[in-house]
Amino acid sequence: MQSNRSRWLSAAAFWVVVTGLYVAQVWWLASRPGERIALAGVVVWTGGFYITWLPLTVLVWRVTGSWMPASLGWPRFIGRHLLMGASVAVTHCVLVIGVAVAILGPQREPFLQMLWGQLRGRSYFELIIYAGVVATGQALWLYSRMREREMQAARLEAQLAGARLSALQAQIHPHFLFNSLHAIASLAREGRNDDVVRMIADLSELLRRVLE
Repeated sequence: MQSNRSRWLSAAAFWVVVTGLYVAQVWWLASRPGERIALAGVVVWTGGFYITWLPLTVLVWRVTGSWMPASLGWPRFIGRHLLMGASVAVTHCVLVIGVAVAILGPQREPFLQMLWGQLRGRSYFELIIYAGVVATGQALWLYSRMREREMQAARLEAQLAGARLSALQAQIHPHFLFNSLHAIASLAREGRNDDVVRMIADLSELLRRVLE
């Protein structure tokens, strides 16, 4: 969920900024003396062209992020992107027309004529944007994989450190027990029975606590 939210926020930030810059440019041109620009129509059609790339950007990232030539092979890699790029271009043009009709009202041209005009006039631009979106998505996917590997390496390193500590403890505990028994034996040889009893009782209590 966090990754999906980040995708949407990143795409929204980029396309909102691009749309805002374009609208500001059109507004500045329209305000110059002698310029005759149908501001509302231009803003809706071309501003809609950019802002409707927002959901398609997230979709392209999600679908093509893991497509790599090394795993697919170049023919399948190129074929998939040609098919995906064409589908996205048609879908995007339909979205642009839908936004324009919803805001400006019915247009004089039929839908298919408007769709063909959009595809014919902006198909090259659609493919350029698609390529940029794909490249960005694959860069994000590779960065995510790199972060996953770094986290996995950190977890393995922590597990290795824990295993080393456990091995060290397994080595220390027998030495401690042997040394304690040796000390008790030395006290017994010296006839210090009270100290022997106290030390055995303390060692027994310590082992009981360790086991618990």
